[in-house]
Amino acid sequence: MTEEQERLLAIVHTWQPSAKPEMRDFRCAACQNYMTGEVWHRWLISSEFRTPVHLCDSCDPKFRTDELTLAPAITGLNREDAGYVYPPEIAEQFRKIFFRWPVASAPVRKQIVCDDCNQPLPETKGYHVWWNDRGVLTELHFDLACAAKFGTI
Repeated sequence: MTEEQERLLAIVHTWQPSAKPEMRDFRCAACQNYMTGEVWHRWLISSEFRTPVHLCDSCDPKFRTDELTLAPAITGLNREDAGYVYPPEIAEQFRKIFFRWPVASAPVRKQIVCDDCNQPLPETKGYHVWWNDRGVLTELHFDLACAAKFGTI
């Protein structure tokens, strides 16, 4: 695992993944301030998590220079029990979404979009869905129509 991936994993270890999808605003992965407009997108792909990590304009430069101060890691998370296990047909659609992610690309500053239809999320709000794929937690983000299509709401 690269140093950058290890630092992203340290950020994600401060989160509390929910088994229940939730409609909410987007917050910076590090400072937890609410974000609108364009944000920094980085990709964490590990044996524990597959997720975009969104950083604000204040935290991203600190991340790049390894000067980011993080909250304490959440301890005791059992990844086998976290997130939701979806039916095989939905899980297969989620895998297709995951394989479309540009995980090998450089970090990019852009608007947050629905992971399915690729349309900007209205008012930077979306359904945050944690999918448990055989113990690997993947966070997906959907608008209302796509969340309903997958039965996540």
